[in-house]
Amino acid sequence: LRDLGALFGQRDILMAAVLGSVLLIAAHKQTMGLAAMLYGFGFLIAMIGRQSSRDIDRFTFGFEYLFSGFNLIVVIVGIFALSQALNLMIGKDAAAPEARVTGGLLSGFKEIAGNKVVTLISACYGTVMGIIPGVGEFVAQFFSYSTARALSKEPARFGHGSPEGLIASETSNNAVPAAAMIPLLALGVPGEALTAMMMVVFFDAGIKPGPDVFENNPDFLFSLFTALLIINVLVLITLLAFTKYIAKMIYIPNRFLGAFIMILAFVGVYSIRNSLPDCVFAMIFGYIGYILRRLDWPLVPIVLGLVLGSIILERLTAGSGQIKTAIDLINRPVSGTLFVVILMVIGFIIWTSITNRRSGYQN
Repeated sequence: LRDLGALFGQRDILMAAVLGSVLLIAAHKQTMGLAAMLYGFGFLIAMIGRQSSRDIDRFTFGFEYLFSGFNLIVVIVGIFALSQALNLMIGKDAAAPEARVTGGLLSGFKEIAGNKVVTLISACYGTVMGIIPGVGEFVAQFFSYSTARALSKEPARFGHGSPEGLIASETSNNAVPAAAMIPLLALGVPGEALTAMMMVVFFDAGIKPGPDVFENNPDFLFSLFTALLIINVLVLITLLAFTKYIAKMIYIPNRFLGAFIMILAFVGVYSIRNSLPDCVFAMIFGYIGYILRRLDWPLVPIVLGLVLGSIILERLTAGSGQIKTAIDLINRPVSGTLFVVILMVIGFIIWTSITNRRSGYQN
């Protein structure tokens, strides 16, 4: 990772963030236009604040709170947690009907042992998709689930409680966050929403992910990997011991769950900077997220638009002394290669769109 990070300069990381943005939009195959619009909204949020290098205020409207821009945790808690809390509180208040839970610890391990090929393939999908910035769990789950169904002797069971489908989707889903640590630590570019939140935590601790972190904070990296290893073991033990009891949460009425989530969200947001405006804006983003949920629109493009947009703006500012023309952005081997990949992805999107449209006309 250290050697990989050393290959990337300011312009290279900039192009990596642009590539992640393009891949993020491309991953939403059926709603690319919508994903692009929501990504643009997130990018617009990233532009809010004071650019100290040029002493320029962008979209602050004179509010001192906006000079430093929006804290990413405030946006994420609002978009994801508070929107879900509102959804639970405003929606139907019916708890899940009680049902008898069957199976056990040994039967779960037997299912995994009996589907070793599916598990391995899905883990590989999750690892590859996690390394690519902006792709995330959805694409990994889609490919692993589709592959498992193609390899299955009973494909008709998929969509009706097939253990193979569950193993495939959850294995790839769990592999993505770990693999997404590679671009986060090596380049400072988060691969998906979870590592975007981790990046904010690193910033609050005075750690800046990227090529320099291996030289400046080697003790932090050792502690991080040790902590992740311990956490995974503890989570496994905890879930094996208490899953049966945790599952009973679905019997709690939605309004109580929503209220509990909202309280925890506000406590977490307020504890960041002891700021009441943080809670107010978190609630505003919560309403935005709630509306998007009701419309069945994706939420992740907004968050990654904010994160990747911040990286693009920061790297543009840091490399402005080296960038005189547009060619200067891609005149390095790494940035040039990434630019070619970006063009290939865009070309593939256009070609796929034209092909689908032609097939639709024929049908």
